[in-house]
This record gives sequence, structure tokens and C-alpha cells, in this order.
Amino acid sequence: MKRFFLIISLSLLFIQVKAQSQKAQNLGPQTELQVEKRKSTTDSLVVLETEINKNEQEIKEKLIASLFPNPCQNELNIHLNFKIREARISIFNQNGQHCKTFMVNQVDKFSFDHKLKPGFYIFSIVTEQNSEQFHFKVK
Repeated sequence: MKRFFLIISLSLLFIQVKAQSQKAQNLGPQTELQVEKRKSTTDSLVVLETEINKNEQEIKEKLIASLFPNPCQNELNIHLNFKIREARISIFNQNGQHCKTFMVNQVDKFSFDHKLKPGFYIFSIVTEQNSEQFHFKVK
């Protein structure tokens, strides 16, 4: 949500600076200071546009998983927001102890029978581009 507001804020700033730049271009003869200011404004726009593009790319690449049912008993279903080529899935208990690891390939949905004791667990997905952790509970 913070990134969304950051993109909106940066977009509004981008529009304001661009409008000022266009207004400055229509004023006729300018001093060196005005020309330098316009150049730095244009440079700022390029940097700002680059930052907006980076933030949009980060949002697109963020791995989001739905784990259900949560809390679960024997089986946990996972739906991802995009298909992953290859990932290592690890499960840790609430004390950080490793419980289980397995690999998945070319999936965006999968489930597994975990046979874990009741408690809270951390579900970790590690791909080439991402590393995300999610929490779930076993009844």
C-alpha cells in the first residue's frame, strides 16, 4: 500500500514539474539562471521517471501467496500470483527450527500433506528473483 501511495505522489510531482517546465519554455528569452534551472528540472524528471519505473517493476515482481485453509489440519493449499519456474519451499516452526523442504517447478498452485504438529509455522518460498515468507497455523 505504501508503494502505491509513493507512485501516486511521485506521479503528481512529475506532472507538476512537467507543467512548470512547459510554462518556462513559453516565456521567451531567458537568463542563464533560468536555463540552468530548466535543465536541472528536466534532469529531475528523468530521475523521477526512472524511480517510478523501478517501483512499478518491484510491485509487479512481488510474490504473493494465498495459503488456505488457515488454520489447517493435514493439507495446505498454496496459490501464487504468477507461475514460478523453480522454487525451494521450506517450512520452519515458531522456534525457527527447520521442519520440511521441497522443490516445485512450473507451478502457480500446489498443495501438500504436511503432517505437522499443531502450532504456528513459517512457509518460505525462494526463487531466483524472490524470497518471501508467509505464516500459517496447524490445528
